[in-house]
Amino acid sequence: MVTDAPEIQNSRIFIKEGWASPTMRTSRCTSRYVAILFTSLMFISVLPTVSASIGVSVSSSPMALTVNPGENGSYTITVSNTGDEDMAVSLTTTQAQDCTGYTSTIEQIPGQISGGGSETATLTVALTQNAEDSCETTVTATGTAPLNAPESGDVIVTTTAGDGSGGAITGVDLSAANPDRTFNGNNPVTWTVNVENTGQTNETIQLSFESN
Repeated sequence: MVTDAPEIQNSRIFIKEGWASPTMRTSRCTSRYVAILFTSLMFISVLPTVSASIGVSVSSSPMALTVNPGENGSYTITVSNTGDEDMAVSLTTTQAQDCTGYTSTIEQIPGQISGGGSETATLTVALTQNAEDSCETTVTATGTAPLNAPESGDVIVTTTAGDGSGGAITGVDLSAANPDRTFNGNNPVTWTVNVENTGQTNETIQLSFESN
């Protein structure tokens, strides 16, 4: 029995080393992978969310015009992208219900407007011969970009019918500085009258005077 003791002791050591060491290595590796994955997920979750956006701002130059009946008025419309992503833009116009004798058309902006950039388009308001009073025209710009909801902006311009009887062919407009003057019974009264040919051809214009 004394000679068998060392063999039993060596057998126990062999069993302990052969069975315990691979399990411990596997457990340590698994724990290490789980820790690395958990740390990575935490790092990703605390990163700030960065998303591109678009924004639409619309302006006009000028904001108001006086146009003789039968003529056209032009406005320069500027569309700005206040976001940081490129966007495509669609332009539309609407007019108030009392805009009888007024029609409006607007150019479209080709391509895209880059983030922080701007582009221009021309708005044309045409007046018929019977146009009167004033008309408000609303220009609406709608911007679109992938992964973004559409954004829109608008501007309102006012077109007023002038006193002249302008037309595509002929027309005249009269104006006078200080039209109201008082006659003192001695000195003659003088008016300066400005005559404007608002038509498209040269004309000979005759002036007549009536007193009350």
